[in-house]
Amino acid sequence: MRRWIASISLSVVALAATVFAAPTGAAAAPESPSAQRLQADQLVALGQLRELVGRHPERYAGLSTRGPDRATVHIVGSQFAAAAAELPDLRRLATSAGIEVSVDYEKYSMLELRRIQDSIPVEGPFAGEDAGLSMWGVNPDTNTLDVGVVDVTPELVAKAKDAYGDKVAVSRQPRPKHGVAKPTDMLLASGRRTDTFPYYGGDMIDVVGSSLCSSGFTVTNLYGTRYALTAGHCGPENARVETNNQTYFGTVYFRRLGGGNFDNALVGGVDYDGRIWVGGPFTTTWMPVHSASDSCTGCLVNFDGAFTGEATGRLVADEFCVHFDTGDLSCGLQRAVSANGGQLCQAGDSGGPIFAYDGRGGVIAVGIFTGYWTTTDCIYTRLPPILSYWRSTITTD
Repeated sequence: MRRWIASISLSVVALAATVFAAPTGAAAAPESPSAQRLQADQLVALGQLRELVGRHPERYAGLSTRGPDRATVHIVGSQFAAAAAELPDLRRLATSAGIEVSVDYEKYSMLELRRIQDSIPVEGPFAGEDAGLSMWGVNPDTNTLDVGVVDVTPELVAKAKDAYGDKVAVSRQPRPKHGVAKPTDMLLASGRRTDTFPYYGGDMIDVVGSSLCSSGFTVTNLYGTRYALTAGHCGPENARVETNNQTYFGTVYFRRLGGGNFDNALVGGVDYDGRIWVGGPFTTTWMPVHSASDSCTGCLVNFDGAFTGEATGRLVADEFCVHFDTGDLSCGLQRAVSANGGQLCQAGDSGGPIFAYDGRGGVIAVGIFTGYWTTTDCIYTRLPPILSYWRSTITTD
């Protein structure tokens, strides 16, 4: 297979059921390599800040961001004395990466709000199917657990207030859907649609008997075995996976789905590479993966499913859980909207890479595509917790 690198700027069904459209993904205005490098370094620093804050969930109410260069440390007011000794180190770390950091004082701790978050789908006013639970997650900026439901009623709001007081904020939010496409005849094309091993992330894949999806990043476990990531909802364990040209892509060896798990699966059996396709649905351009990280609210990320191709979105929410229209409960999710109003995702993109350019000739892996409300309002699963669960590292090139 012939492959090459081209110059790329920063920026979820064709061939599936006819109800899906197939426009090419749209990139946002390009950023310079120096701006990309700065953001890459700031993402590392933000990860370190989150780790420091996360060590004391009883003391802090979270860390929020406004893009990569602005962060707010939320401290429980009653715990200020305990946190005060750590603030200079937090500020020095932020300043060294060009991040402006501020401090807010809150009423409730991460520990308190996360306990409610864990209980939401299993007990209380939002646990029954009649409650119409759609999404829920801690919002550091408002110091609440935000809960979305299909229909907000006065009775439900009253029950929530009785159960949680002002710790919970209720709003209307429909249930999203997963980004899988139905199997259908597929035309042979170039690049990600006719890949051969070692396979790259962003390939169009057919989980035989289940759905059309996209492959994500390659990961390597403690024993040196490589797997291709995809979404857990794409198909069951032991399912055969094929490429667009019906060659063997692998077998679904391990899978997590529902019950609040992080939606993902590991496909193994052949050779997978530390590279991803970038560009449109028929691209022949690839980039190496250099690292893995979380992104940040306000930051730009690139969706890269096989059906839409590369398109740029901006993160608009902190981590949350979702009740999908299939009934699956998934957590570890991030929400992004199109950066320029164009299509960001569609059916068939599930499992595809979510990344940021690092300004050093490669990309930072941040997640895999999971689902959407609309094709401009999309959801992905964070990558770092997936790596931690499987005791794996991102495969680099």
